[in-house]
Amino acid sequence: MTVATGSTGDAPWTTHDLSALVVRLGLGIAVATVAWAGAAGSVDVGTQVRWADVSVAGVIIAGVGEAVFLVAGMRRVRARQDALVDRALPVRPTLAIDTVEPDVALAMATPLMTKYHRPTCPLVTGKPVSGASVDEQRSAGRAPCRVCEP
Repeated sequence: MTVATGSTGDAPWTTHDLSALVVRLGLGIAVATVAWAGAAGSVDVGTQVRWADVSVAGVIIAGVGEAVFLVAGMRRVRARQDALVDRALPVRPTLAIDTVEPDVALAMATPLMTKYHRPTCPLVTGKPVSGASVDEQRSAGRAPCRVCEP
């Protein structure tokens, strides 16, 4: 795992993110441990169920801590990808999909893609894509590729 010491590094997480993760995980583990100790000393099922509920709360705290940590990293990676695309393609291609008639233009995608691409887009090279009109791609809920668009 790569952690940046500042907020402007290339790493997906800062030391603050890591510290917050450790605190949330520690709190979740502490709550689950207290619940385990409380349930272990009782033979009453009702008491054990209440402690099991507390243990579930500890697991939820730890899970939310993990999710917050991963989302922070994902956002930084996405921002870094956007910056790289902007640097790699400062001048967009002059012919974009939308410059052709929408019902005639051929846009490439697979059923799992969220973006559609021009047939010459380097992001679909070598992938098993199929062509459809831009209107069909949009009706399937896909947006234009940021590399392909003007």
